Amino acid sequence: MIAPIGIGLMHTVIFLSLLLQPARAQITEKQLIDLLARENLTRARLKINDLARRYPNSPAMLFMQASFTENAQEALELYKKLTQKFPNTRYGIKATYRIGQFYFARGFYYMARKYFKEVVRSPYNSGLKEMAQYYAAKCLFAAGKRDSARAEWLRLKQISQSQLLIALIEDDLRYFESRDRPESVVDGLGVYPPSVATQPRFAVQIGAYRKRENAESQKKYFGLLGYPVEIQEIVHKKKTQYRVILGKFHDRETAKKFGEAFKKKFQLSYHIIKLDEGNHD
Repeated sequence: MIAPIGIGLMHTVIFLSLLLQPARAQITEKQLIDLLARENLTRARLKINDLARRYPNSPAMLFMQASFTENAQEALELYKKLTQKFPNTRYGIKATYRIGQFYFARGFYYMARKYFKEVVRSPYNSGLKEMAQYYAAKCLFAAGKRDSARAEWLRLKQISQSQLLIALIEDDLRYFESRDRPESVVDGLGVYPPSVATQPRFAVQIGAYRKRENAESQKKYFGLLGYPVEIQEIVHKKKTQYRVILGKFHDRETAKKFGEAFKKKFQLSYHIIKLDEGNHD
């Protein structure tokens, strides 16, 4: 289990001093995420909202304000405001990516693809281009354009250096191939009918907490980095537990590949869990 991480008063002071420096010495994206994602979530939201009011011309602060807004519709409006007010900035592009995620989650796949493709075409290095390409293809798949989605995934797999992204693509390609088979072998353990094989059965758990806010903090951190992350609420030994899972996979092998790439990149442990059982595998 990953223990909750907190930052002390010294880090908070450093954070504030960095934000108040002139534009030529702005805080970096990584510093912003590292500091805020490890802060108490409630206090972080209050702090961000206060700073956003004081510095309305800071695209970084507007982006973080939107990212920490609990109401999804309100967050969407802030992201759109950011893309309109600061279109030619890294944060404007990051906001575009978040808008794409919003529409994808709600099933508006062609609208979502439009925003993801804007991120891909942008000349700004937002760090999200490949993830945007991945989701743009996933939009096609979800909309029924399966062959086009497969072609885009294959091209992305050839050029990507991210093992985390490659694992996601490989899982989607296996799902694609299994749909047209009369029966499908799942993770080498047996033969299952397509209706079972096409459902994600495994996930990579990266944290487990008794307090939901701690889980939300970790979810926020990896969500800001562009990864598919969610919280799973379970009852374990008569106690409620909040598990943070990063990605859902159709077979154990791909989930493990993703988990190992995650461990190498972030130096954090993980567990493979079965989604239907909710137990450590």
